[in-house]
Amino acid sequence: MTHKTALYPGDGIGPEVINEAEKVLRRLPVKIDFTRIGWNAGLYKTTGRRQSQDARPRREKHDRPGGGRYGGQALAGPLLP
Repeated sequence: MTHKTALYPGDGIGPEVINEAEKVLRRLPVKIDFTRIGWNAGLYKTTGRRQSQDARPRREKHDRPGGGRYGGQALAGPLLP
């Protein structure tokens, strides 16, 4: 069985932490299919959107999300719909 996990290198737990967490998870004796999704303050600053338009269907394709807090210090307010 393959576990599908979405990685959100966020603003509270940044890409450097997600990279290391992925390395640890890849050493486990289970098959994990990782997908990186760039929904963070950078996306909002460049597009004015908090998530891509296909956010919900993309999330639903995964068994588990994993990542940082949306916005962090870069944005105020909640970023999840």
